[in-house]
Amino acid sequence: MKDYKTWQKIISSLAVSFIPAIIITLLSYLLENIKSLKIIILANIIAYLIAAFVAYVVLSQIENCRFFRKYYKFEGIWIEIIHNTDKPISICRLKFDKNYGYSFSGTNFVEGKTRTVKFRSIKFVNNGNDAFFFITSSNQFDRPEAFAKIHSLSLGAGGFYEGDGYFFDVSTVSEPKVKQMELFKFDDSFCKSQLQLSKSIDIMKLTDKEIYDYIFNYIKDNYDITE
Repeated sequence: MKDYKTWQKIISSLAVSFIPAIIITLLSYLLENIKSLKIIILANIIAYLIAAFVAYVVLSQIENCRFFRKYYKFEGIWIEIIHNTDKPISICRLKFDKNYGYSFSGTNFVEGKTRTVKFRSIKFVNNGNDAFFFITSSNQFDRPEAFAKIHSLSLGAGGFYEGDGYFFDVSTVSEPKVKQMELFKFDDSFCKSQLQLSKSIDIMKLTDKEIYDYIFNYIKDNYDITE
């Protein structure tokens, strides 16, 4: 998902500003009786083109700077709890790639860790400042694709980000059942307040299975994960 709306507006505004710049130049010529009108117009055009080029280069690269991206505060590891299923817990990652934009991927654990399902988004669409939806593909052969929406992402009372959502299998032959899900961000704030993990643990280097082991008891105590 690429979000170009902001810099497109800026460049459009810059383009529109070319018109008043010409008018101002003409007025200054008429009022001050400047003889070198062609030189002044040429100088204005060159200045405008340089400014437009610089703005284009800067703004086209601005998404690569984390703090200018739409979902920068949501980037990282998320724990997804799906209700009424034998695969209630997923370890997910919201990532940004400078060539492809945002992606949402992860590992879905069957209860008891007897089997896992790997999935990744093949379509990611912005649906607001605190929501997005996506289509995923997975290594689950009987139901390889799914559609999901995540919304209401916000900073919770516990000091870490939480959200809600739903998903259903788009490739299911029978009538699909929409399943509700809840999410929370597995970040330093969560690990400190809820798990009391040591600061020496680099959570971004943990495997999905290691994260699952850390959060399983917390989820069991705070969420309904019965099928």
